[in-house]
Amino acid sequence: MADIAMQLTIEAEADTVRAALATETGVRGWFTTDAAIGEGVGAEHALSFPGVPEPWRLRITESGDRRLVLAGENGP
Repeated sequence: MADIAMQLTIEAEADTVRAALATETGVRGWFTTDAAIGEGVGAEHALSFPGVPEPWRLRITESGDRRLVLAGENGP
């Protein structure tokens, strides 16, 4: 299977974007209300959605002040 890479430019402070992607409060505020968010390289994000039999699991592979890389372990 081919890799899918996505890069976005967002007009917001880096801390604001990071909080939206790397904290439970942030992810629950815009993506799904059922999220378990890990912290640091190797940690897992588990995102659940109504009607989906198992949560999407994403592993943090890189984490820095201005960079967060998540690798999908299942899901679409």
